[in-house]
Amino acid sequence: MGQSPPGDSYGENGIEFHQGKINFEDLYIKDSGIKTINPKKIVEPDTILMSVRAPVGPTNITKRMICIGRGLCGIKPILCNCKYFLSVFRVFESEIKATGSGSTFDSISTNDLKEYLMPLPPFSQQAKIVSAIDELMIISEYHSCIINKTKQFSSMIKSQVVSNAIRGKLTRQKTEEKPVEINCENPIIRRDNSYYEVIGKNDICIDEEIPFSIPENWQWCRLNTIATKIVDGSHNPPKGSSDKTNFIMISACNINNNSIIINNNVRYLNEVDFQKENKRTQLKDGDVLLTIVGTIGRSCVFHGNNDVTMQRSISVITPTIESDYLKIAFDSTYLQETLKEKSIGTAQLGVYLNVIKQLLIPVPPISEQERIVSKVKDLQSLLDALE
Repeated sequence: MGQSPPGDSYGENGIEFHQGKINFEDLYIKDSGIKTINPKKIVEPDTILMSVRAPVGPTNITKRMICIGRGLCGIKPILCNCKYFLSVFRVFESEIKATGSGSTFDSISTNDLKEYLMPLPPFSQQAKIVSAIDELMIISEYHSCIINKTKQFSSMIKSQVVSNAIRGKLTRQKTEEKPVEINCENPIIRRDNSYYEVIGKNDICIDEEIPFSIPENWQWCRLNTIATKIVDGSHNPPKGSSDKTNFIMISACNINNNSIIINNNVRYLNEVDFQKENKRTQLKDGDVLLTIVGTIGRSCVFHGNNDVTMQRSISVITPTIESDYLKIAFDSTYLQETLKEKSIGTAQLGVYLNVIKQLLIPVPPISEQERIVSKVKDLQSLLDALE
């Protein structure tokens, strides 16, 4: 078992010191950068190191002489392949951990380890086992690499699918379909290959704001012209109830994976507080939730229990277009980057509602919105299966 050196013995000179498993890697322990001139317990190269205090069980090998503290135990195999011994310890790590005891934290004693029964085949067989494990590890690492590359590829393709979707490049366009009717005071019109926003009696050219081209029967619209409600949640939320209730207040951390995650981070309200806070958001089926403070840009379409209200880190949008299409637009690189660029703040970034309302959204005809939603869902399901 290890033993810590005196506190005044640490410095730039001496022997490398390790207190616990903090520098463990896949197989060999890395340099701790800590040295002592008064080592108490030294282990030789090719010694197995086991964590014996909080946590019990993890193992590594040292390829150099080091000093170990109370959190480690050094095990030097005799007439035994070091990597074979390590493999056995790792196979039985959960059983070794179960023998740990202690009131403040788990630990294991030298006697416990000395009494542990080890399967010990002939030395030649040990070498074969280690060789087989090494081959399997290479295969495993190769498979892990493939899985990671596949996930990266899937994520990249998903992003491209969404990007193409909001540009009219994902589905075959039907030019005979009429544009969506937008009734608002400041419509955006296309004239002579330019875009103009009607403000009072003036037509203001906004070509510099247009990020990309869209089909002829699509329109660029400010978000507030295609939504009947754009609000954020409570700026002064109530303390909440210590007991779970049917009335829930969520924040940005509860919006993830295109859904609302009900976990320990939600705030439970009594009915009186809920009714008071709900007057602001009045969440209903089909509303789009967008995170606008902290982690910005995550979104989901709300379907479910109406007894949910939010804090100011979430914006509630009631669109007049397809909710799922608007969700796809929010997922696009274009709007994700736009939201990031328009975020301000020091301690915590946020996007003001006035900025959200002025976001430019590419809006196709209603039937095209439905085709895009269906196509994106089908392709994302196929890509999810790859992962």
